[in-house]
Amino acid sequence: DLGDLIHAAVEAHATGHPRPQVPPQAEPYLAGFDRFLADHTPVFLAAEQTVYSRRYGYAGTFDAIATLPGHGVVLVDVKTGNRVYPEVCLQLAAYAAADFIGQPDTTTEQPLPTIAAGAVLHLRPGGYQLLPVPIGWAVLEAFLAALAVFRFSTDLAPTLLPPSEQEGR
Repeated sequence: DLGDLIHAAVEAHATGHPRPQVPPQAEPYLAGFDRFLADHTPVFLAAEQTVYSRRYGYAGTFDAIATLPGHGVVLVDVKTGNRVYPEVCLQLAAYAAADFIGQPDTTTEQPLPTIAAGAVLHLRPGGYQLLPVPIGWAVLEAFLAALAVFRFSTDLAPTLLPPSEQEGR
């Protein structure tokens, strides 16, 4: 829940809205966000929007796309937990490879800007780290393999054997 509140404050900034009221325990994280803003002067291009891939058949919602001086257009994922896990690379590679950004009216498609890099903005009480994240073909290929295994286990596997054989597992 704390992470959701912090994400809402980041989204508000990225979309030009006033920062919402947050409980005192969120303030140290947002102090880290404020330091990130001062250090990197990002120009936010989009936040909390859903991207779609017709080619590979997936969708997901990214945290932000911003231009960062010296880095170009960066796909940014905000994390507030104790650790950043390698699976975030899969997530960002998938977002970066999507075909378009869907608009709330569900009929308008906005082109995805050319993404130069991926990064995690790891907000912790009293600080932040901006961690580069690889989002190239090798990482996308790993995401697509995981997607194929997910589809196998949820869609195909239940249809492969008679129900009586599956119950014996």
